Amino acid sequence: MDFLHFKNPFLQWEQLPTFLIGEYLFYALSILGLIHAYKNGRLHLFVWFTSFLAGTANDVFFIFLPVVDNFWQSQATIMLTPRLPLYIPFVYNNFMYYPIIAAWRFRANPIIVSALAAVFGFLFYAPYDIVGAKFLWWTWHDTDAPIKHRIF
Repeated sequence: MDFLHFKNPFLQWEQLPTFLIGEYLFYALSILGLIHAYKNGRLHLFVWFTSFLAGTANDVFFIFLPVVDNFWQSQATIMLTPRLPLYIPFVYNNFMYYPIIAAWRFRANPIIVSALAAVFGFLFYAPYDIVGAKFLWWTWHDTDAPIKHRIF
């Protein structure tokens, strides 16, 4: 098993250009989020790092849990394992960090902030989930029999 695999970005561009753009976009957004968190103090840094760790743990857990082991990621330019691209922890980082920080800006009671963070997270995640599946960034998609009735 290769635990760290690098793929030529030019080859990736020829084979799956949308995936290359998405992969590096998530890296860039996470770096911008880290800069934002650093400038805004310990609580922001805590959210940034825990979202990164929680996302990584989530994907690793689902890769090894047979009941939900129903997808395969496309091979990215940087693979941590044969089934886990490096960009995936950054994806989760973006889907959690930005919505939480945006919801905090409303300075409402915690229940409203939590609900806003969930809605913002959905609004951030849904386009990725739809576009990524259509462009084969992973192998299952919304027309697969077990998935198509649950996507929305």
